[in-house]
Amino acid sequence: MASSRRAWRVFIAAGIVATAPAVWGLAELAPDSVGADAQPDYLVRPLGLSTAARTTITIGAVSLASAAAFAFVRARRRQDVRSEWVGVIVPLAAVSGAAGLVYSAVTEPGIGANIGGGLAVMAGIPFAVAMVSLAAWRAVRARRTTAG
Repeated sequence: MASSRRAWRVFIAAGIVATAPAVWGLAELAPDSVGADAQPDYLVRPLGLSTAARTTITIGAVSLASAAAFAFVRARRRQDVRSEWVGVIVPLAAVSGAAGLVYSAVTEPGIGANIGGGLAVMAGIPFAVAMVSLAAWRAVRARRTTAG
């Protein structure tokens, strides 16, 4: 039983981590707004990945994140994951998704200033701090109810 719970935890954690590249890849599906003859500026220069590599990463990440979400729901129904831990897992998944979205925004090509990238960073950092703090607080409370 303990090894089954450990496997669920590892799989769910992998799904949380895979949410970032999944959101990034899905956000990158939108066509570029900069013309082919323009020399775009970048807030952060994107990774030099081919279209095939980006597509492969996106498909793999979406598949892993989706499978982990279904596994989480199944584990929750089978009582392998207690309800106290839902308040830890969901904020961490939200931070991972927001990280993928912020990365997509800051690597977007543009002419002149990348206002969207700057706004994403300014909103993303406080959001990440709030969600990680919430997850840590709920994890401490969940541990106390387990020990007590």
